[in-house]
Amino acid sequence: MANAVQNYAIKELNKLKNCKAIPITVSIYMERGTLDIIACYKGRFLTFEVKTGSDTISDIQKIRINEWAEAGALLGVLECKKDVDNLIIQLLKF
Repeated sequence: MANAVQNYAIKELNKLKNCKAIPITVSIYMERGTLDIIACYKGRFLTFEVKTGSDTISDIQKIRINEWAEAGALLGVLECKKDVDNLIIQLLKF
């Protein structure tokens, strides 16, 4: 289910003019807690964690979310396709 939400988010973000989004694949070379999606929209850095079902944000992910927020990123947690749709609506106001 998480992959379906992530794939939907990337597809919808990339439909926006001036937006590029990619999935992040975990590897041993990545910083622990890196979020699932990174994007840039109209020059602003975006990053999102995808959580579905009983999956929850880990402590290290909370740290990463706070670090990105302090750096000025637009970010959030996407749990379903409706969250993605709401995100797109908000970005279009930007």
